[in-house]
Amino acid sequence: VHHVDAACLAAWPLPQPEAEGDKGVGGHVLVVGGSREMPGAIILAATSALRAGAGKLTIATGASVAQLVALAIPEARVIALRETPEGGFLREAIDKLDPLADKVGAILIGPGMQDKAATAALVRVLLPRLEGTAVVLDACAMCIITNADQPDGADALRFPEPVIVTPHAGEMAGLTGVPKDTILADPDTDALRAARDWNAVVALKGARTVICAP
Repeated sequence: VHHVDAACLAAWPLPQPEAEGDKGVGGHVLVVGGSREMPGAIILAATSALRAGAGKLTIATGASVAQLVALAIPEARVIALRETPEGGFLREAIDKLDPLADKVGAILIGPGMQDKAATAALVRVLLPRLEGTAVVLDACAMCIITNADQPDGADALRFPEPVIVTPHAGEMAGLTGVPKDTILADPDTDALRAARDWNAVVALKGARTVICAP
């Protein structure tokens, strides 16, 4: 068990760019998300990627907000994706995202997306193309775990390669069926169980965030 406090963070700074390096040294991050009602989520996530040291940033977001996002994050390449009425992306989005799979070192999927079934379907198609890539699933993208794009009754998904998932207690309750109050009472146990069951690094967010590896 490691307690991440101020002293720990001070001794564990973000990597600094090389004096002779260019933006390629910092790696390439792809952020997929946003919707007509929540463009701010993708802007916040993309800004965080840059502040963490990403050298290149590509954002794939809804066509309705792509211009807004491009103006807010001028450093990024912004790809406009056609949207579902519920706030996800059409299956054809894979055609625009697939060429990037071999170019990015990390991908975040989900912030600001609202269509659970469409988002889970997109994640299902993307994951096999992301072998060797750091994958973070947030918000609706985590609904791949409960097979939101499949008929009811399917067993919870176990990832063939570990990914990172970022639920808060309410989302964890929806993903596991464990009541939210039970999770809040003992987050360590539920986070560890989920990490093992899903083969995922689970960051169970709260006033005290618990991070468990599989």
